[in-house]
Amino acid sequence: MLVVILVAVALVAASSAWPPERYLPTDASLQGIQEMEYKDHYAMEDRYAAFFQGLFDPVITVPSLKIGQTIEVVFKNPPTGYLSFNLVTAASDVALHFNPHYTDDGGYVVLNSLIHGAWQEEEKPTGYPFPADNVQTMVTVHITVGQSKFTISVNGIEFATFNYRPGLSYETVRHMTWNAPSEAILESIKIKF
Repeated sequence: MLVVILVAVALVAASSAWPPERYLPTDASLQGIQEMEYKDHYAMEDRYAAFFQGLFDPVITVPSLKIGQTIEVVFKNPPTGYLSFNLVTAASDVALHFNPHYTDDGGYVVLNSLIHGAWQEEEKPTGYPFPADNVQTMVTVHITVGQSKFTISVNGIEFATFNYRPGLSYETVRHMTWNAPSEAILESIKIKF
């Protein structure tokens, strides 16, 4: 165990290929840009990407969202466990918590919001739009910004809507967080019309 920890520390110290700030565009760099993309451009094997992703859960700056824009998240789904990504406000509230749970017998998805440090009432849409039987494959989630709600589709099929909670809307979102097991490799995040 000590050897594993020492190797991990040595890899982190020696690696200059993973500065988290590389994935955080500044407001100045986003001016006039209609599409933002988070993409891992390093030629690392999945196991190394998974190792570093586990150490540094990405926080991605989101430019001011507009009605009609879509946030596209592409990732390799895990065989079991859960992952989540959150649309977070400047006040650290969560406008949308998207949380699929992969289980041996299928799974379920939890949608929620966090307001002033308190989770609100969970919504569990019917159905499970992710691959069954623990098959690992690429998944594309689209979150489309509407006037009063987010519309969520998975692999091109509309799955759920999530009404904005009081005081939270697309206008309050400032960044996005990602948290997942190492098998769920984040491929890209795009914000586009």
